[in-house]
Amino acid sequence: MLAVLLDQPDQAIGAATELDRVRSQLDRLGAAVRHEQDALAGLVRRLAAAGLADVQIAELAGIPLAEVARHRAADRDAAVRDAGRREDR
Repeated sequence: MLAVLLDQPDQAIGAATELDRVRSQLDRLGAAVRHEQDALAGLVRRLAAAGLADVQIAELAGIPLAEVARHRAADRDAAVRDAGRREDR
């Protein structure tokens, strides 16, 4: 790496600067995706609470049934954990 820096410093420094910019952008995009996934999970929860079946939620949301099932399973797991914590008190 040192040899490249010494041989072509402008190119190496420019690429390193661009790499930092790209990493930063990926971090922001990752955070935005996580936020939207959390929002989607909440909406799946609300639609299920309103009485829609998983297949109906998938169709309405335009997402695979497996994704709806994953959100619903995560909700059930969280409910079991919460119930266990209440019993521990």
